[in-house]
Amino acid sequence: KDKEHKHSEDYVHSYNYEGKESVAGSVGCYRDPQEEEGFEFLDHLEPKFRTLAKTRVKK
Repeated sequence: KDKEHKHSEDYVHSYNYEGKESVAGSVGCYRDPQEEEGFEFLDHLEPKFRTLAKTRVKK
């Protein structure tokens, strides 16, 4: 019974701050220009999928 309800352990990872002038930049704000191409099908989704499409494409 205990095996069924056992949760995985949480781990905390620490990373060094690279500073404002870091050449590494932020991976969170990287956007590939080609990434926007080929998503026209998102304009023709059924209503139940439109919210999902809005999270992917900014208009």
